[in-house]
Amino acid sequence: MPGEKKEPFVLLRSRRRTLSLEIKENGDLLVRAPLRMSQRVIEDFVQQKQPWIEKARERVRSRPAPKVLTKEKEQALRALTRERVLPRVAPWADRLGVNPQKVTVTGALTRWGSCSARGHVCFSCLLGEQEDSLIDYVIVHELCHLRHMDHSKRFWQEVGRVIPDWPKRRAKLKQAARYRRPNEQTAPGGS
Repeated sequence: MPGEKKEPFVLLRSRRRTLSLEIKENGDLLVRAPLRMSQRVIEDFVQQKQPWIEKARERVRSRPAPKVLTKEKEQALRALTRERVLPRVAPWADRLGVNPQKVTVTGALTRWGSCSARGHVCFSCLLGEQEDSLIDYVIVHELCHLRHMDHSKRFWQEVGRVIPDWPKRRAKLKQAARYRRPNEQTAPGGS
């Protein structure tokens, strides 16, 4: 529409099927899109999602500043995660009837866990300082990816079968303390 201000964004194209939006810690909008999707379709999608974008930016601005994750703190968190999280994986894997090929602790700061198509399950070192119910949710979430490598309805049904209150746990994780590496900028609105 003439005179309508276009929302600036960073565009990342990849072999994916859907569009997604993410508000970065500095307030920038990141759009992930399929390789061959037209720029017009992407821009229309961004325009349509303006109410969501503004709410998401407000959530980012209202968060407390992330803590600095020093090497010493990361080592301590890795040890804590190995101690608190890894022993819980096997019982959940047995209950779900899955067999991860490898389970590791990573230094990831933006995700609690991940699962590869090769059956490798990883957990962020930050998970160790969460309460047991949240640790269990992340473990089950990642183990369910061994059956469903997506976030389809069937995937969430599998998660819900063993953790019926997963939406509450997921919401609580989103409020957990965040960290940044010493050389990263602090997010706006968090000082």
